[in-house]
Amino acid sequence: RTIKIKSEFKDNGVWVYGYEPLKLYAFGLNRSVALKSFKEEFFTLWEYIGKEYDQNLTIDAQILKRHLIDIVEG
Repeated sequence: RTIKIKSEFKDNGVWVYGYEPLKLYAFGLNRSVALKSFKEEFFTLWEYIGKEYDQNLTIDAQILKRHLIDIVEG
């Protein structure tokens, strides 16, 4: 499933990419670095939360996992 991420240039010269429903944000000194960072953060969430057994996760992490599954497996 495609998600719409928001990009924003901050006054301090940093680019921010974010996806509010997951509270996921990544930063970089240029757009490509910030986007790469966002992709890495998303991948890490999927690897460590999305694929984890529910019994090993807190309730909040289980909720996050459901959102990730909805996005990845659509």
